[in-house]
Amino acid sequence: MMTLPRRSLSCSPLNVALPALEPGNETANVGVAKWPLARQSAETGAHTRKRQPHRRTERMVTYDDLESFLIRMDLDYEEVEEGICLVRSGTSGLPVVLHYDDTILLIRMKLIDLPDSLAAEKALYRTLLELNASEVVHGAYAIEGDELILSDTHELETLDFHELQASIESMELAASSHEHTIRRLAGVSSNKEEES
Repeated sequence: MMTLPRRSLSCSPLNVALPALEPGNETANVGVAKWPLARQSAETGAHTRKRQPHRRTERMVTYDDLESFLIRMDLDYEEVEEGICLVRSGTSGLPVVLHYDDTILLIRMKLIDLPDSLAAEKALYRTLLELNASEVVHGAYAIEGDELILSDTHELETLDFHELQASIESMELAASSHEHTIRRLAGVSSNKEEES
């Protein structure tokens, strides 16, 4: 085993002895583990650090995991097709569709059917884009066919309970907060007005 000369580096309030590096040696033995250390580029003189590949130890979220998340959130849901849940809850009263696919979870909430002719089309679209940029935390307003929806997508590999909960709650909040403005700009009466 080769012994490296030691140099002292003052680190207040402790003095820590670090092994000296030889040119081309990018790691130093520190106990049992090898730690990557900064090295100086011969061409530019800049200090660089060798990046270590990210290693995930968690597993991808399964459909059963998704169901347990919904139960933990105390949401009513039903499986309408394989991999597709209809969730009923929240302040907006609008159903949320969760589509579990191979590697992603698609979350959709239908807000309104768009009328054939929009007199204030420009104002509606401008408002939706402004809301996407300023007030919708998770997801975005979108048009799918003739429907205005809120849409969000998550990778199943990194999805966790809190991320799903935040996404659904954000969509519920956006729908209930913006419903009146969106319906007014689209020239569509609200559900409450139709019931009266």
